[in-house]
Amino acid sequence: MIYEESGALELEVDVTRTWWASAVAALVSEVAALVALGWWGSSAPGGGVVRVLLGVGLPLVAIVLWGLFAAPRAVVGVPVLRVTTTVLVFGSAAAALVAMSAPALAGLVVATALLGFLPAGPAAPVPGGDRQVRPASG
Repeated sequence: MIYEESGALELEVDVTRTWWASAVAALVSEVAALVALGWWGSSAPGGGVVRVLLGVGLPLVAIVLWGLFAAPRAVVGVPVLRVTTTVLVFGSAAAALVAMSAPALAGLVVATALLGFLPAGPAAPVPGGDRQVRPASG
């Protein structure tokens, strides 16, 4: 869509690119958190059964909590629970990485998560549609 106003098209493209960058950062950080939880669980002390249960169970618990409380289309839309779940999942992932002597990876996961949840700018039309672009919220 081409606007008559000078610079309107550039603003639309910039906001859309920023929104996509924010959405990709959020997705990458969420997947990294699940991988970190599974990695820690599979390397936890204990027998093979305990490791398998933790390696599969921890990411599954995080997925269920995320879907219920923190996803963009969460079943329960309570802001306090959304923030609590987000801090719990990313905090657990960071703690797991630090426990496995990977503090740099923990910092990278947290930094990417923060980038994914930063506002992407004002709402603007998406090229080719009339829906509004909103910042990624997890």
